[in-house]
Amino acid sequence: MTRTGSTKTVPKDHWRGRLAKARGFLKLARNGIDLHDPGDDPDVYCAALVKAAIGYADALTAATRQKVNQQDHKAIVQLLRDGFGNKLPKAIETKLTIIMSRKDEVEYGAKLGRMDQARRMLDDTEALAEWAEAQLAAMFPGQTAAIAPSTEED
Repeated sequence: MTRTGSTKTVPKDHWRGRLAKARGFLKLARNGIDLHDPGDDPDVYCAALVKAAIGYADALTAATRQKVNQQDHKAIVQLLRDGFGNKLPKAIETKLTIIMSRKDEVEYGAKLGRMDQARRMLDDTEALAEWAEAQLAAMFPGQTAAIAPSTEED
């Protein structure tokens, strides 16, 4: 598929794989936050939440525009806005912007994170996920519930 600027054109069914990844990263982060041990760095879970948010946004833009964002993940908000226009709630746009603004910090920063920040990021990511799941379910009735990562070994 072709790349233009920070976006890449993808096949029509690409949204399915990105949705499965988003769900997996969200589950990983949720489990980590719920089961964390004292001394764990919450930024590890936040990094998974960033990947979940990117996955949900990619699933939506792949479904609506057959494009996903590459490299400049902060531009993903604009790509969503281009695809959804005024249907993109300001609250979701704000949550995604905040999540993306923490990407470098939680993935590459040396400072340990705080659990209260991880829980807020989880809440924001879950709100994004709920909205994204509803949008995809409306676009593809009956096709989103069964999408899950494969359990087969390659």
